This record gives sequence, structure tokens and C-alpha cells, in this order.
Amino acid sequence: MKSYVLAFLAALVVTAAGNFVIHGKILQPRYLESRQLIRGAADGEAHAPFLFLAFAVFALGAVWIFARTLASAPWVQAGLAFGAACG
Repeated sequence: MKSYVLAFLAALVVTAAGNFVIHGKILQPRYLESRQLIRGAADGEAHAPFLFLAFAVFALGAVWIFARTLASAPWVQAGLAFGAACG
């Protein structure tokens, strides 16, 4: 159980950090070019809890799928099954 909790926390941190790097740093100049099409800062902050909830649901699902595929096959097959299940 402890390993699942740690895996969940790791997946949550990696997902949130990846989102920040990609959308907050790399793509920010592109987003600023089309500022009129994007939510304002106050509206974005109001929806931030839903974003973190989505990160948590994704992390939980990824850990659950990985745990189920890893337990049932050798690592190459488990990795392919995990990749197919995640899309």
C-alpha cells in the first residue's frame, strides 16, 4: 500500500510539474498571442482546484493501470500494455 501511495504522489508531482513547464513556460508566449481567446487570470485561478483534481484523478488512474499491468506480465509486455491502456 505504501508503494502505491508513493507512486501516486510521484505521478501527481510529475504531472503537475510537466503541466507547469509545458503550459506555464514553453507555450506561454503562444498563449499571450491569442490572449482574447483565453480565460482571464481570475477565472483561471477560480478553476485551478478542478485542474488539480484532474491531475489527481489522472495520477490515480495511471498508478492503478500500471499496478494491474505490471503484476500480470514481464516488464516489456507490461510497458506495452500500460502504453496501450493510457492511449
